[in-house]
Amino acid sequence: MKAIEDQSEYNLLARLHRRSQRKQDGPPKRTRVKTIVFICLAAFYGLGLLEWPMMSFAAIFVFDNPSNMALAYYIAYSIWLYPCFWICGLILGWLSARRGWHIIVVVLFTSIPMLSAMRYILTPLLVAMLYN
Repeated sequence: MKAIEDQSEYNLLARLHRRSQRKQDGPPKRTRVKTIVFICLAAFYGLGLLEWPMMSFAAIFVFDNPSNMALAYYIAYSIWLYPCFWICGLILGWLSARRGWHIIVVVLFTSIPMLSAMRYILTPLLVAMLYN
């Protein structure tokens, strides 16, 4: 009976030692990669905040002569709410990266700003206007 108690005590001490070693080593390498992916995507989508003031002003012209009013509302509100999309993506991406979820989940959560029409419709128009 004494040998069993000694063995279980040894196992407990060994587990505690391994746990303390993990804390000293820092986060696992995979978590670092996910954090780097998150930071790169957040910075890329954050660049959209630079063009957001100009695009949010241009969004009012969607209502001039809309053939599809629902599409006009989608375009306008998705542009006006782009900072909210970016903040939601920032929070959810950071939480998923820190919790060690799969990297695809980190990418999907951080890519929430892609729901905005600004990336698909108005950014190519702005680039075309700058080069013509």
